[in-house]
Amino acid sequence: MKIYDDTKIYVCAPADDYTGGPLALHQLASALKKSGCEVYMVYFNAENSNGSPVHKNLQKFHLPFLTDFESIEDNSRNIVIFPETRIIDFLRFSKIRIAIYWLSVGHYIRETYSILQRIFDTDAALRFPVAVLDMAKFHDFDNLSQSEYSQQFLLFNKISQEKIFFVGDYIEKQFIENSGSVNLESKTNIVAYNPKKGFEFTQTLIEAAPNIKFIPIENMTPKEVQNLLSRSKIYIDFGNHPGKDRIPRESAMSHCVVITNRRGAADNSIDIPIDDDFKFEDIPENIPAIIEKIKYVFENFKTEHDRQNSYREIISHEQDKFFNNVDSIFKQDSKPRMKIAIAGSLQDMEEICDELIHERDIEIVFAVNDELAGNIVNYNDI
Repeated sequence: MKIYDDTKIYVCAPADDYTGGPLALHQLASALKKSGCEVYMVYFNAENSNGSPVHKNLQKFHLPFLTDFESIEDNSRNIVIFPETRIIDFLRFSKIRIAIYWLSVGHYIRETYSILQRIFDTDAALRFPVAVLDMAKFHDFDNLSQSEYSQQFLLFNKISQEKIFFVGDYIEKQFIENSGSVNLESKTNIVAYNPKKGFEFTQTLIEAAPNIKFIPIENMTPKEVQNLLSRSKIYIDFGNHPGKDRIPRESAMSHCVVITNRRGAADNSIDIPIDDDFKFEDIPENIPAIIEKIKYVFENFKTEHDRQNSYREIISHEQDKFFNNVDSIFKQDSKPRMKIAIAGSLQDMEEICDELIHERDIEIVFAVNDELAGNIVNYNDI
């Protein structure tokens, strides 16, 4: 996608929302900003947010933002990126280049049927085949995919391969950083699960295994989630997997053994690359086999854990791959790298380096440790 000197990129996201989709949209905008693009978040439904439309957990990205589509400059040198649930908003524009970030195939289908139900009666809406609902194939949109599953969906709907670009996403860095400190010996026989994903089947499983301890991931801070996963041996997910979900990857990096069904993205070996015996059809007949698998993992945890090491290795490199993908998709003319020096306490410099690590147009030439140098350097004099 061509980036001109004056190109503005607008990334649309729901206001004051911190789930996997909004996080990925902010990651994309941040990567674009760090690669030198002029980028803005555009928050829809901002009028319903309490105070700032930027969720407190997303303020760390420090992205400029708009709160209405009318502020977007509709010209052919700019780009607007919609999540798949807001494709209908392309009708607002006539000139700007449009890209769709496919984060959740399931959410797209549900949202599209919802729109049709507001126009037609319910029975008529449900008779529309999914392929016909794919509005993107009638327009010259670019498509950014977060998962192998979404790529397969786009190809099935006859989107040209040349218009599909794999971007991916990555989990929060604390799960990567803390992965090495998890003590496998302190793990206990706990099965963690997300009650918002496939709860009906999971509830049946729980009722069939009263001697197994299941703990739901709900009403927890991110730190509490991490603590639970760090002491659990297993994470199960019998949801729909509409994209490459975040919690299975967080669980894997917390050294849980991941067990899933075969729905959506869990059905392929790329989005969740674990052996087939960790994946089950979520049907009542399989509940005894799932319980036996859980017990087997409890008793043979180290062996079963190590069988998913390659999954953890892939997850640990997703952030670097994500930034490289963004750089290759949004092509810019090469710019000279700005050479800078940094100065401060050791803690200050670690924080600055962490912030600049993915900047493509900045090169850190040297650093001065104030504490060792014995004086304070004025940053304005550097």
